[in-house]
Amino acid sequence: MKESTNTLNVSTYIDSYFNNIIHKHPLLPLVYLAVSSGEPNIYAFIKSNSCYSLNKISEVLKVYFPVSRRSIQNQILDLSDKKLCNSCQKVLSKSLFGVNNSMFDKLQTSCKDCRYTYYKMHPEIQRNIVSRRRSFTAKLYTDKYRTELLEFYRNCPNGYQVDHIVPLIHPLVCGLHVPWNLQYLTNYDNAVKNNKFTN
Repeated sequence: MKESTNTLNVSTYIDSYFNNIIHKHPLLPLVYLAVSSGEPNIYAFIKSNSCYSLNKISEVLKVYFPVSRRSIQNQILDLSDKKLCNSCQKVLSKSLFGVNNSMFDKLQTSCKDCRYTYYKMHPEIQRNIVSRRRSFTAKLYTDKYRTELLEFYRNCPNGYQVDHIVPLIHPLVCGLHVPWNLQYLTNYDNAVKNNKFTN
């Protein structure tokens, strides 16, 4: 069942977090003003509105916002296990974002719904992604058995699809695109199997 989206916006989380810490240091009200107004350079904003040096500003920010590679806004959302979708600009649960190991928080920048909508509107991009993924598989055997593979695909009965017995992409195994690794499955059975592999 799809999780309902949270109607709270980013400013609500920022206000709530700063309400608890704003009295702890005289610099924090300026940090709050900078973050809530969307200032691109918090250091410059605080320096121009106070007598604090950059070193002192840095010390205070490190105490309350220790992850230097994450924006203050993102650190506040992390505390509530939330994330801002860059596409729809909604604050959502992290469970509604796909995995992206190259990002700091290991999540996509857009939620699953936005990504689905985007790929639905641009199917050529999805095809390119799938094509690039398939290009990583070894082609040595594919070229050698090309005629047998073509024959296997031509003989596929109506209502059936060609399936790889050992999946090409799987965290534990890597099947080959060769005739003896192919089978005919109904559309439903192939969709259910997906890239599952059992010994």
